[in-house]
Amino acid sequence: MSAELVLVRRGGALWGIRTEEVAAVEGRGGRVSLRLAAGGELPADGVVALAHGVAVHAQPESVRRRLPSGVAGLALWHTEPVAVLGAGRGGRA
Repeated sequence: MSAELVLVRRGGALWGIRTEEVAAVEGRGGRVSLRLAAGGELPADGVVALAHGVAVHAQPESVRRRLPSGVAGLALWHTEPVAVLGAGRGGRA
């Protein structure tokens, strides 16, 4: 499935969240926070890009066990792996 994602850097990793799940991006004291449409916030070190047409893939069970509970899929963006967060779970990763 193809998606439009807001890509953020957080804890050294690249995270993606679907644009329709983001209500706003706010800057605070050198950091950014994504305010989620379902409520809550996702703090990040910075916004990397707004990526269009990213192919998001379900992760195999062997990988799923090792990822945070909010990860709904995996993708590649310019050869860099992206953990894609699921609906309403952005703040849990």
